[in-house]
Amino acid sequence: MSQDPSVISKLVKPDRATSRTEPWVPTLESLAAGMDRRRPLLVYRGPSQRNRLRVVIRALVEHYGDLDMIWLIPRGASERGVRWLDQQPGLKALRLVDARKSTLLSSLLGREVKRFGPRRVVAAVNFSSLIYARQFQPDWLAWFVQSAPEDRMYHHRLLGRVEASLRWRIQGWGRRPDQVITVSSPLRRMVRQKLGYDNVVTIPNTVDDNAFRPPAQPGGPLTLAYIGSGAPWQGVEPLAELWEEIHKARPSIRFRVVSRDPRTELLYKNIAESNIEVKSAWTPKEVADSLVGCSAGFIARMPSLASRASWPIKLGDYLAASVPVVAYDWEWDVADVVRANACGYLLDLNSPPSQQARDLLNWLDSPSYRESVNACRRFALSISDSVVVEELRSLMPLRVDNG
Repeated sequence: MSQDPSVISKLVKPDRATSRTEPWVPTLESLAAGMDRRRPLLVYRGPSQRNRLRVVIRALVEHYGDLDMIWLIPRGASERGVRWLDQQPGLKALRLVDARKSTLLSSLLGREVKRFGPRRVVAAVNFSSLIYARQFQPDWLAWFVQSAPEDRMYHHRLLGRVEASLRWRIQGWGRRPDQVITVSSPLRRMVRQKLGYDNVVTIPNTVDDNAFRPPAQPGGPLTLAYIGSGAPWQGVEPLAELWEEIHKARPSIRFRVVSRDPRTELLYKNIAESNIEVKSAWTPKEVADSLVGCSAGFIARMPSLASRASWPIKLGDYLAASVPVVAYDWEWDVADVVRANACGYLLDLNSPPSQQARDLLNWLDSPSYRESVNACRRFALSISDSVVVEELRSLMPLRVDNG
């Protein structure tokens, strides 16, 4: 099912056996149909971000039984994203709403609360979801912050800085969330500093423990992997230079790119075609399968405020597949995890690519590399879905008395 981004639409899911889609006209009755104020409500604005949604939905359903959800979509719903949500146990009603109609939506939510009463538990997932979640006047409000608005600075530094400052200020208006969950330690510090919130904890992006199983030790030629897009913040350009130097120094090494983004073609522009393997993956199981046989995986983000606040999903994916992580050594959570758990290698930012390549190859040939392979899954298990769901449940009120 594809949604026209110019149309406000809904998907009503009355039970596990059936689901249907139909146009949604912006009326009070159509918003409320099938929704139940006694159930917790998840408000999410953004593209299909399955990693965080997966554990938040599971935690709410296991804690309270059932769940309603409003998905505010910036650019239309992907068929895969809707189909994936449709498969989540306990999700009883889902509304797909064109997020660009924010004024209309705010007015509608306010009228919905006045007519049907406030919600008891509301979870806002993603930075800009909070202003909509507040409309429901919940007794308990949780805010899951996945990224900092400073990521807009990648596209236009001056305007991005102004926009980021304004977005922080807007989030500070209105009632404070009862609990804030950030994806990284630097982001937790940013929320505390900019908004003055003290009820902030860090729970990173997770690993689907049903998809990743202990793999066999990698055999055959060394294979270096990259998962992700070619977006500006991913550091594809410096990584392409490093891979070229590795290829020159040791032509037998193979490279695997797991991506659907044509911009990642830059990574293997100067590498022999016979040494390159390109895959695509969407589900956690497909990601896990794509990493079988890989020797190390790269996270190439360079120093920036937005990257410092991030927790790349691929970090957990690599480690759960027993693939040691190669990242640049600067002040962010990825470097801290690699250093504290000895589960990878940190590249010196000040060294030229040729020296980085030599240092990395020496590490791959060393006993330290083999030890890092064994260390990967120990940390990955600590951020598995099952572990994180219990952490989230410990933060939630014991019960919701809806009267």
